[in-house]
Amino acid sequence: MSSVTVNHDQRLFVFPSGPGFSCLGFDVCYERARQYASLLGRPDLEPVPEGIGTVDQYQHYLALEKLMVGANRQETLYDPRTPEPVCRILDSYLRSRARLRLFLGDEETGRDWLEENDVIGTIGRSMGPIRIPLLIANSRNSGGGALLSRCVVRLIDVASKRELWRHPRYHQPTLKLVSGLDEGYAEAVLADGKCHAQFRKSGSGARWIAFMRGEHMAK
Repeated sequence: MSSVTVNHDQRLFVFPSGPGFSCLGFDVCYERARQYASLLGRPDLEPVPEGIGTVDQYQHYLALEKLMVGANRQETLYDPRTPEPVCRILDSYLRSRARLRLFLGDEETGRDWLEENDVIGTIGRSMGPIRIPLLIANSRNSGGGALLSRCVVRLIDVASKRELWRHPRYHQPTLKLVSGLDEGYAEAVLADGKCHAQFRKSGSGARWIAFMRGEHMAK
């Protein structure tokens, strides 16, 4: 693909997409290509580490993607770096349509990012020949955003509040409730000593902390 450019500093392939540009990380390209070759049963097409960051490997990835499309496989394709227990749980909830609470964070350290939006819903998957997992907010929605499965660090069943899985090194920043730091705010929450969120109504900060800890399913 002649229009792709390589950003070595940020380890990205950059290419035109609609009116703008999109990008694909070197490592994501390599891992996906390995996944495709494995699923296709073609070890002879597996990419080599020495090719990471080259246009040739990007073109090889596109060729493997085309073969995947032609194979018309039906399984849900998770990010190849997703922990196996997470894949099993998400597959189970895809079938049951029960609601999940997701905690996202650093896949290496297990540190929770304190994401509060788009973290509760049912598991769905995209249409088309390569099907990826989606998080669908509620029954009124027919679709949702792509689920960043490799960055899942904790999972809780919404109905029972039972923890299903957590990263072996899972941890959160230290959360502390204090008085509002700016005019008009009743409360603030510090995360490791830094202001992370502020609230205009008393009691909202404590509810937010409970939500972030998985003690309540609503903020």
